[in-house]
Amino acid sequence: MKVTKEIKDKIDHIAKTFAKGNTIIASVGIGEKVSAGKVTGDDAIVIGVTEKKPIEELSSEEIIPSEITIGDKVIKIDIIQQSPVQLFATCSDCGGWNGSSSGQFTNRQFTRPLRGGITMASTNNYPSVGTLGTFVQDVASGAIVALTNNHVTIENPTYTSDRNLAALTVENDYDPVNRVYQATEAAGGYTQPVNEVGISLRYAPIHLASTGFVNQVDAAIYSVNFQDIETESVPSSQQYASWQPIGLEDVITNQNPPFATTAELDDIYNTNPEIWTSGRTSGARGKGVCGHLRVYTGSINLPNVGTALGPVDYNDIISVIRPDDTTPSSQQPGCLNPGLQGDSGSAVYAEFNGVKKLIGLLFAGSCSMGMMPPEYAGNPCCFGTPGQNSCSTIFYLCRIDRIAEQLGVQWWDAAAANQSTVRKDTIQYVTETGGSDQRTKLCNGKLHYQAGLTNTLNNPCIPTP
Repeated sequence: MKVTKEIKDKIDHIAKTFAKGNTIIASVGIGEKVSAGKVTGDDAIVIGVTEKKPIEELSSEEIIPSEITIGDKVIKIDIIQQSPVQLFATCSDCGGWNGSSSGQFTNRQFTRPLRGGITMASTNNYPSVGTLGTFVQDVASGAIVALTNNHVTIENPTYTSDRNLAALTVENDYDPVNRVYQATEAAGGYTQPVNEVGISLRYAPIHLASTGFVNQVDAAIYSVNFQDIETESVPSSQQYASWQPIGLEDVITNQNPPFATTAELDDIYNTNPEIWTSGRTSGARGKGVCGHLRVYTGSINLPNVGTALGPVDYNDIISVIRPDDTTPSSQQPGCLNPGLQGDSGSAVYAEFNGVKKLIGLLFAGSCSMGMMPPEYAGNPCCFGTPGQNSCSTIFYLCRIDRIAEQLGVQWWDAAAANQSTVRKDTIQYVTETGGSDQRTKLCNGKLHYQAGLTNTLNNPCIPTP
């Protein structure tokens, strides 16, 4: 089934219409209908609720129809129970399924040159840690920058217009400068200057659900030092490029994968390509036992991505599951944990017509045994305390085309001449009074990005006509 604009609009409508009363909708998207733990082969709008109640306990406004008509097509509706969606950043001592955070696990070691899939943290958001996704270029300057999630590096990524300015809470990237670190976790190196790898440059700000706005991107970039970047891969000498994710050297081989196109991402549910990723907690996925990753839905809405700031809505998000080895092309999960806490920021890749391409950044996940085969019935891990060794059946990623648009970044041509990184002494900060709902603004003839609140700088933006 082609995921059209009309279907996306209907998904958003369902989320907004039924996310009321006692029906807490965690996700809405396109997938295969599951009955008695088995996929039926029928495409459906799949609605994940945090508590699935008998119909007699629902009010009339909470009852969701069994099918819906879009144009001349009748689409079934499948309602499943799932745990609340949670961001996949983590505390520094959450080991996850691949061992403790002792540094013995490859993705959690001190790594130079820097590479996709390694652990990282920032002073702005420590002790939370996440994953360095990959490297891209700033459109304006051409400088190489590192890409991850905004909730990995930024304490409060909301638009300043959404904040309580009366509380006088100063949260920004200016003073103190938000520094980014990469080190072996067990060494406690996230506060040691020797392990600083860059500073936060900008992030895609988000709106809280209470504003009525819906987001599409959870992403941020930070500067890197040129001496910490390797542009060329020479496997025979164990030299791997920074764009080769840890553990996927035999998958991402001879070039930095280009960005997937909007057309490819819009149709990804139908093409159902094979997918790979590497993250701080889970390591490399997309190979090995229970290693396959496949797209489950083409577009979803996450009305309850909980943060300490309140609920946040997202749409046009891609979902990924881990099918059983015997059915590697299935769009039903058959294995647990396609992603876990700490994997936030991981770059996700897919293959289109034989070409590996970057499709987005992993940022959240959830769990539903109702999606799993019958042998998983009664498994309690979906409802355990979030943290070490908690379970997931699905992870969510924001699309690279949306990231590129909102962050002003593009594919990094690692083979090009005259490579450069950001000179920290050239970064300019400007101010304006009060909060702002603008992501970007032309000031003094240059494009600036919203970067939080400050009470230590007065450098007024002079708007450019």
